[in-house]
Amino acid sequence: GKYIVTASWDNTARIWDAKTGKPVAGPLKHNDDVRSAVFSPDGKFVVTASKDETARIWDANTGKLVTEPLKHKDYVLSAVFSPDGKYIVTASEDSTACVWDANTGKPVTEPLKHENSVYSAVFSPDGKFVVTASSDRTARVWEAKRGKPVTEPMKHENGVWSAVFSPDGKFVVTASSGNTARVWDAVSGEPVTEPLRHNSWVYSALFSPDGKFVVTASKDGTARLWPFPPLQELIDKYHKDPENDWSLTPEEKEEYSLE
Repeated sequence: GKYIVTASWDNTARIWDAKTGKPVAGPLKHNDDVRSAVFSPDGKFVVTASKDETARIWDANTGKLVTEPLKHKDYVLSAVFSPDGKYIVTASEDSTACVWDANTGKPVTEPLKHENSVYSAVFSPDGKFVVTASSDRTARVWEAKRGKPVTEPMKHENGVWSAVFSPDGKFVVTASSGNTARVWDAVSGEPVTEPLRHNSWVYSALFSPDGKFVVTASKDGTARLWPFPPLQELIDKYHKDPENDWSLTPEEKEEYSLE
């Protein structure tokens, strides 16, 4: 938590001292807007994603490029490191995501192809898989080192803004401009809950660190917290095994006469 990295429309990313607010290195220069900038897990590197159709890997101490630019054929919307810091996955408006070797800047697999812009791509907690979210109305899970799809496309009625894994890697939650978020089985690609509904686009959805809740953020002006598994499923489990509290609060147990 000693440093902060920012991404800007002034074509740069910058690294700052979190205590003093003074720049530490950089600026890290692109040729167009920088859409995202994140540290590696060990804090030694930064990866940036830009509208100049590249992602770039930088030494966080010196602000120097570590590899040649990671090139796409259209805007790069996001770039993140794998949990072990050895790989990077990028998402681009060229309808692909790509997995790269963080040391060499070379692609590890063939591009992970969608039929339209890929808005986000992230690794699973163990780094073995990647989930992508696309404006082609789908999210997909892929083998990170082989680039092969694991599931059938997880389909929404409208574009999918984001997709992330649960902390245990068993589930994926997606956020869509169809006013819903959905939770899916990461192996089968099948939905495991009813849609989590808002009154407008859902821009993001995340699991809590313990995996027991999903939080969603929407254009309707609200964020919402949803129990996972859903409350009715927890109640059913409680009736079958009351010795286990199933993450139900005392208030919920009282409301549903479970005490």
